[in-house]
This record gives sequence, C-alpha cells and structure tokens, in this order.
Amino acid sequence: PGQGSGANVTVSVGGQISDDTGAYAFSYAPPRVLGIGPPAAYPGEEITVYGGSFGADVSRVSVFLGGEPCNVTGMPETHTAVTCVVGKHEGKGLAAVVVVEDLMSDWELDGIAFTYRKDGCLDPASSNFDSNATDADGSCVLYGCTDVSKYNFDP
Repeated sequence: PGQGSGANVTVSVGGQISDDTGAYAFSYAPPRVLGIGPPAAYPGEEITVYGGSFGADVSRVSVFLGGEPCNVTGMPETHTAVTCVVGKHEGKGLAAVVVVEDLMSDWELDGIAFTYRKDGCLDPASSNFDSNATDADGSCVLYGCTDVSKYNFDP
C-alpha cells in the first residue's frame, strides 16, 4: 500500500529488469471522503474524517474544511480515517476535502459537508442575528413589542 502519484514502475521477469527511466508511472486512486464524525464542531474540537485512499503516512495527509486547514493529529485507521482539530473559522455546509500528497478528493463527487459550530443569536428578527451561528446563546436583541395580541405590537 502507498499513496500519491507518479511512482516509477519497475518490472522484473526472469532476472531481467526493465529500464528505470520513469517512462512508466503509477498513481494511486485519489482520496474519497465518505463521512465526518461529528459533522459539526466548535473550534478546538477534534473530528474524524472517514473515507478511502488516505495512505499510510499521516504526515502526507491534509484536511480542509471550507478551504481552511484542519490540523491533522492522527490516523486511527490506515487508508480510511484521519483525525484533525478544527480551526477557528465560521460557516455551514462547507466542503470537506482530503489531500494526500498531490491527490485531492472531489467534493462534488463525495458531497460531504462540515459546519463550524458557533454560539450566537438565531432569531432573524433580532438586530444581532448571526447567520453563521448554530447554537443559541440567549444574546438576541429585539426592539419593540413582539406579542401580536398587544396594541403596541411592532413587527
């Protein structure tokens, strides 16, 4: 098992060895992302990316969530799982991509998305609504009366 692309191929048959000029090259399949656990996390939390063709050398694997690096920390399963610590970024439904040497997973093919968890106001009617927030923190600010049955209701 290996990883990457452009590996020279040498053939040996009956004591004869092919010319090792690089005329023949072999490339492993690009990595595939098949899942993330958990699919949403706060900055500083560790996640596991599951898939295939991740290789056996964790130092040659990179993970990107919405184009931002996720700090790779380990490979619990050779070729099929890698762990990383989520960076301080924001966004929902972002592309999860794995790069192994010079081969990159195809987000359009895999379609696995990640969400950076963030505390904030989830109420769109609030003056401090945060479209990137995923968890309510009680900070919403509403002006006027929001009770429709009252005479001073202010939509």
